[in-house]
Amino acid sequence: MANNKKKDKKFTRTMQKKLVVLFAGIIVVFIGLNVRIAQINAKSGDEYTKSVLSQQEYTSTVLPYRRGDIVDRKGTVLATSERVFNVILDTKQLLATKDEAHINKVISSLVSCFQLDEAQIRQYISENPDNAYYILKKQLTKDDKDAFEDLFREKKDDKTKAADKKDADDTKADEAKDSEAEDGAAVADADTDTEVPEEEEEEVSSVSIKGVWFEKDYVRKYPYGSLAADEIGFTSSGNVGNGGMEGYYNSTLNGINGREYGYLNDELELERTVKEAIDGNTLVSTLDVNIQSIVEKYIREFNEAHRDEARPGDGSKLTAVMMMNPNTGEVLAMASTPEWDLNNPRDLTPFYSEEEIAAMDDETRMDALNKIWRNFCISDTYEPGSTSKPFTIASGLETGKLNGNETFVCDGKQVVPGAPKGIACVNRYGHGLLTIEGAINVSCNDALMQMAAIIGTDNFCRYQEIFGFGQKTRIDLPGEANTSGMLYTADKMKPVDLATNSFGQNYNVTMIQQISAFCSVINGGYYYQPHMVSRILDASGGTVQNIDPILLKQTISEKTSATLKQYLYTTVSGEKGTAKKAAVPGYKVGGKTGTAEKYPREDRNFLVSYLGYAPFDKPQVVIYVVIDEPNVEEQNHASSLACEMASGILSEVLPYMNIFPTEEIPEDTAQDGQQDPASPQTDPGAQDGQEPQDTGTDGQSPEEGGQDGQTPEDGQDGEGADSQAPEDGGPEDEEDDGIPYSPPDTQQSQEPDQNQVEE
Repeated sequence: MANNKKKDKKFTRTMQKKLVVLFAGIIVVFIGLNVRIAQINAKSGDEYTKSVLSQQEYTSTVLPYRRGDIVDRKGTVLATSERVFNVILDTKQLLATKDEAHINKVISSLVSCFQLDEAQIRQYISENPDNAYYILKKQLTKDDKDAFEDLFREKKDDKTKAADKKDADDTKADEAKDSEAEDGAAVADADTDTEVPEEEEEEVSSVSIKGVWFEKDYVRKYPYGSLAADEIGFTSSGNVGNGGMEGYYNSTLNGINGREYGYLNDELELERTVKEAIDGNTLVSTLDVNIQSIVEKYIREFNEAHRDEARPGDGSKLTAVMMMNPNTGEVLAMASTPEWDLNNPRDLTPFYSEEEIAAMDDETRMDALNKIWRNFCISDTYEPGSTSKPFTIASGLETGKLNGNETFVCDGKQVVPGAPKGIACVNRYGHGLLTIEGAINVSCNDALMQMAAIIGTDNFCRYQEIFGFGQKTRIDLPGEANTSGMLYTADKMKPVDLATNSFGQNYNVTMIQQISAFCSVINGGYYYQPHMVSRILDASGGTVQNIDPILLKQTISEKTSATLKQYLYTTVSGEKGTAKKAAVPGYKVGGKTGTAEKYPREDRNFLVSYLGYAPFDKPQVVIYVVIDEPNVEEQNHASSLACEMASGILSEVLPYMNIFPTEEIPEDTAQDGQQDPASPQTDPGAQDGQEPQDTGTDGQSPEEGGQDGQTPEDGQDGEGADSQAPEDGGPEDEEDDGIPYSPPDTQQSQEPDQNQVEE
């Protein structure tokens, strides 16, 4: 025992010193660490805090921007974005409640309100317990959202309802006391309704339901359906504009999404940071809803009136109308068939049977849709026919090659190099002696060919370029055709080409080119760039940009313009004018008709048109009507249909524009060519001592009515064609009367570059 005690070691003084030193060292190390941590925190504390928080669980919600509206010139909404909601299921939050009663309430409410499948919801919850974002249903209206929340509220117990009611009553009582304390001015203001902002209204009306929330979104709507579909365009998913102003101004209409972040801070409190969305800009277009509606009404009535008349189908293969302000280049209306619904742009059922649609593959389906969406007014080309004659005459007067006092003898045809048997006039027996004004009144091809020979190839081609043919107008719409290869150049134009070009055959134009050039002919010679948008507004209505008219050039002098304006006026008002049916009772108007025979010539299909202006003294509107293959027995006698449509449209549009009649209105307006735009076509025929209406054909072979092998230079104008086939016989359909000539490839009708939409 004594020996064991001797072996025990004592806690010596030396050991105490070592222990003190050890503890002191540890304390120094801790102090050093604390000092270093303090230094790091002072220098980079925020950075490390954010780094740590970024690794914690947080939520991030996109706040969608609102795409800007498209409105007409008077503010009528053509395209808008309406608020909708996507119902989101947060399974993680729902299960975190660990409240079976609550979970069942949520599921039953979703099923009953949105007609969802309960089994599928429960399966998703069980298979995805950690998912915080699952879209159950898209594009719900606010009424749908409110109905769900109301349905959920109805499942609260009576005590909760009573408590809510008591709180509401107390709030109303407090508000009543505050109201009594207000002065007289405040009492007076109480009679005025106060508008509650949409965001605040939603916050007040919303109810918090754990596990389910509503994501805000927008859906594009078009209040007028098919109205101005080609010009407006539509959007696909992701706010991508397709066609029309929606496509051209896509980046202007789009905004920037915002975002809401939620995360736990260093004190484990939920914090939210919101970066607000920036809404898109609004386009104020040059269109007028009322004028557009009138135009589309007449197109619709025309197609119904002539449906199945000469062949099964609509009243024409295609009908198009444009109206512009000649003094600014603003497009007032633009329409072409077929009609299609902007709210359902991919619906093929109005155009194809169910069997045809079912048989389509994806490529065929997209081809069909692109044909429907195609804007004829800017994307398709055609031979203009006699509506081009004013440009030929204007170039002659402007260059001084013509002085306006010349006379020309029409003997029924014109012999030119390359056409030894001659190119026929609309009147096979000849119009006789004609002035320049008389030539355009009766639409004499022979006289125009003689004028073109005097003008010369160089001048003619130069003025085609001055008037903008062969060039894009740069209108603010996608898909404008490229016609640069569809005109002859001076070095390649032969005498026969010059002859046929003089009356609108053997070269191609677009409607937007033709009407823009015509505006300069009757407005003093000023060529304005055509445009669809006049102003851009921000989301609050402030002006971002004014888009003023752009004067590009002066094509002809004011003197030449005044002369042409007079010639066109007598073409409508004169006794022998071919456009008499374009007259508008009470107004002085002017214009020119056209009838162009299409390729292949032997098919005898025609495109008829009318291009005119109103009123005579100060033109405020130009109208261009094109009817492709009218559904009538004799298409080459159908240009009066275009005149009648233009007359009907102007008879409604001019009073609407506050352009009032200046002439006495005859009791029987039918005597002046005014009739129901939907009335059947009547063939006026050739009358003694009077030239017939515009009923001939552009593009027929010389001295014949359009046999196989017809050529573009073998053209006949569309005016007065009854004379080419007189009842007592004549040179119609004589064998081998034409010339076997085909234009170069660059002159053929081509499909323009088109911004096609891929689904």
